[in-house]
Amino acid sequence: GSDGAPQDTGTVTADPVVVRYGISNAWDALMPYNSVSGSNYARIIYDKIYDRLAYVHADGTLSPRAARSWKSVDDGYGIEFALDERFSFHDGTPVTAQNWVETFRLMTDPACPTLGKANFSILTGTNENGNRTEGEPFGAEAVDAYTLRLTFKDPTTPEDFLLDRNREFYVLPTHLLEGVDPAELMDLDLWEAPVGSGPCKFVEQVAGSRLTLAAHTAYHLGTPGFDYLVITVVDKS
Repeated sequence: GSDGAPQDTGTVTADPVVVRYGISNAWDALMPYNSVSGSNYARIIYDKIYDRLAYVHADGTLSPRAARSWKSVDDGYGIEFALDERFSFHDGTPVTAQNWVETFRLMTDPACPTLGKANFSILTGTNENGNRTEGEPFGAEAVDAYTLRLTFKDPTTPEDFLLDRNREFYVLPTHLLEGVDPAELMDLDLWEAPVGSGPCKFVEQVAGSRLTLAAHTAYHLGTPGFDYLVITVVDKS
């Protein structure tokens, strides 16, 4: 306007809301299946960028995250997850049951150097090391676009699976991984600027020192109450 105030062009002129968060140990990878530590420091990061099936609260209760509901099937040997259809990756691609199945298939490929691969050994069609077994039906399938079925070697309730294993499994942007050699999966440039479906998008990192994330404004469970999250490694003292 004539008084020198900025015109309202529909853009945000307010200062961005930046949350600064200090942690005492660095994450060792931005790819959730390539963390040597498997530590809570790394999980703090993965939980922002990627999505899991459910939230597990401190008191042991569960609430929906990528899955809106779950039920036991196959006389207790299977769990069907009804996925939330509103999910999208940070590039706008919908997250479907196929992405979950492809994630599990890639991580259990004998050629893929997945850390924590033994977490998958509970599924049918894997050996005790979590490698997929040739010629056996694999215990992760897409019943339809938004129904994921997991089948286990032993009877497993949804609650036991989610309380015990939920934090190990994140969905990857497998639409960006087509044709990739599983043996080289962990070395892709994608993991230097990862694409997830979680509440925060990757902006930049100074390896071992600082990670900047932005709010994923289309996040289906609600946009985070900030514009940027800056996670910095600080000395314990």
